[in-house]
Parts: sequence; C-alpha cells; structure tokens
Amino acid sequence: MAALEGFSGIAAHNVSLIHDCDSLGSNRRIFIIGVGLSALVCILGIVCNILVMVVFWSEKPLRSTSYLLLWVAFADNISLLHNLLLYVIPSFHPFTGIAEDYFWVSSKISLHTWAIGSIANSLGIYLVIFVSLDRYVAVCKPVKSKEFCTIQKWRPRVLGLVIACILYNSPRFFDATTIGYNNCSNSSTTHAVCFVYDVKEGWELYNLVYRFYLQSLTFNVFPIVILVFFNVSLICFLRRRAGRLPKRSSGNGKRNKAKEKNVEITIVVIVIVSLMIMTALPSVAYLVFNIFRANLPPDVLMFERYFRPTANAFFLLNSALNFFVYGLFGSHFRQRLKVLLCRCCPRQQWNKALLQESSSNAGLRNMEEDT
Repeated sequence: MAALEGFSGIAAHNVSLIHDCDSLGSNRRIFIIGVGLSALVCILGIVCNILVMVVFWSEKPLRSTSYLLLWVAFADNISLLHNLLLYVIPSFHPFTGIAEDYFWVSSKISLHTWAIGSIANSLGIYLVIFVSLDRYVAVCKPVKSKEFCTIQKWRPRVLGLVIACILYNSPRFFDATTIGYNNCSNSSTTHAVCFVYDVKEGWELYNLVYRFYLQSLTFNVFPIVILVFFNVSLICFLRRRAGRLPKRSSGNGKRNKAKEKNVEITIVVIVIVSLMIMTALPSVAYLVFNIFRANLPPDVLMFERYFRPTANAFFLLNSALNFFVYGLFGSHFRQRLKVLLCRCCPRQQWNKALLQESSSNAGLRNMEEDT
C-alpha cells in the first residue's frame, strides 16, 4: 500500500539492449507493466479524481462522507501526480532512450520531493479509514451519528491527520543518497539499470525499524485489519436491514427513499474499501516475499523483477478506480455529474437537469436527518 521504493528491472540504457542474462521479451514485459500501464492509470486517475472533487464540492449541503471522499480524491491525485512525474515519465528513458534531459533532472528532484508522495499515500490510506468510520457510526451507532458525523467535527480530525502524516514521513526528506535509476549490472558487457532508494550509510537500524517493520505495520497490517472490521460490520448491517425490509415496506415514502440513499452511500463505501484491500494484497505479498527472501530459491527470486512493477501498478489502480465506483453504485453522484456536464449543453437541457437535481436534494436532506 505504500509507494514503490525498490522497483528494479533490467532495462536498456540509451536504447542499447545488451542482455547477457535477460531477454528482450523480459524488458518489454517490465516496460509494459511497470511503465506503460502505470502511465495510463495515472493519467486516467488524475482526470477522474478531478471530476470527483468537482462533483462533491458542488454538493449542497455537503455531507460528512462526501467531505471525506473529496479529501480522498485530493490525496489520490497528489499520489498519482507524484508517481507520474517522478517515476513513470523518467522510466521511459532507461527503456526507450527518450526524455533523457527530464530523466536526469527528475533524478535530482526526487531526492528532495519523494517524501511528498509518501505523505499523500499515507494520507489517502487513513482517509479511507475515516470514511469507513464515518459510515460505521452513521449506520451502526445512529444515536451518536448526529454528534460524531458532522463536517465541523471532521475538519480538525482531517487537519490532525495531515499533520501526523507530514511528521511521520518527514525523515524521508533526509534519509536517501540516491532515488532514481542507477547502474545495477556487475557485467562490463551488460548495461542494466534499476530503480533504487539508497538510504544513507549508518542508517541501517532506521532502514530496518522505520522503513520495513514500522512501514509494514502502519501501511499494510493495521489499515487492512481496521478496514476489514468496518467492512464486515457494514455488510452485516445491510444483511440485517434486508431481512427486515419487507416488514417496513408500508412506511412513509419519503423516509424510505432517504433510507435507500443512506444504504446506497454505505454500499459505495463498502465497494471502495473492498477494492482498496484487494489492490493492497500484492504489496502484502511482496512484504512476505521480502521476509522469506533468504530462504527462497533463485528461480523464485527471478520473478521479483515482474512482481515489483505489478504491485506498483495495483497500488496506482486503487487511486484511480473510485470514480467508476461512484458512477456504478451511486445514483446521486451520477445525477450531480449529469448536472455539471449539462452546463456545456443548451439552456433547456440544463434547466431539466437542474430540476432533477433539486428534487434529489430534497431526499438528500431527509437522509441527513435520518443519519
């Protein structure tokens, strides 16, 4: 779940593909997965997250869940932009020979800005935990929801989280001597480069405790355990509600509609959390891989060159998928997006969309009262 900081793969230096131990097909697969796919995901994710932020920001009144999801989109965009500018685009040069000037400039910049990506990654992870907590209290502890699930209460919590993420990742501004591609070939006839994050000499304890054990706990183990708990609780709530639904079908129509919207938001959160857990599994698997590295045979270790870029691509995918989740499972999000897009259409179409939006807002206010 943390940003890729150890990707390595045999690649061409200045397009001179001399390969004693690697095939040309190997280089192509690494390039397609680690660079080409990552570039596509980053660009698509940035555009989609901008749309998400615009939609949620236009929401009146702004709900606490939407407020937190807006922050999630912002953190995801910082992470995607960081990966695109400092990892994906510079990676084209080792594999293709293009963008050489940008390659060398980005290598120098990365040394001082790589921590920004780590801050955005950690912020995005714990913001999703905040979203799950907000929904958990809203549906499982409704008595406390009016006091706990308000924007006024979430603002200082989010600010505190931002400060905590900056402080936690601040050592990364000073711990490295090299961040970027370096020559990693022991052969005089093979020009091979790999993406490295070299920690300063004498920082071995820091590397072991902070960058491995603490990183694994704070970015992998702890978040997954918490998210699984919240997700299971929300799913159990929906199952219990589905069992009671036939008995309540004769209730007030507006109230039932508001409750349906509440369930819709909960389903969206469940899907987002489930996708985050699934896209984190390759990073967890790579963590286990590193723990047992010394006991693994060489034919297993050789797959690391493919596994690292694949894990990074999944990590980036998590930051780019939320827009499609909102669109598929959130009718209110689709309606509001339609209203915003209609601003580019003739006036009559815009008025129709505006009328539909105003009618949906009435149900939204009722939902806020219920939750």
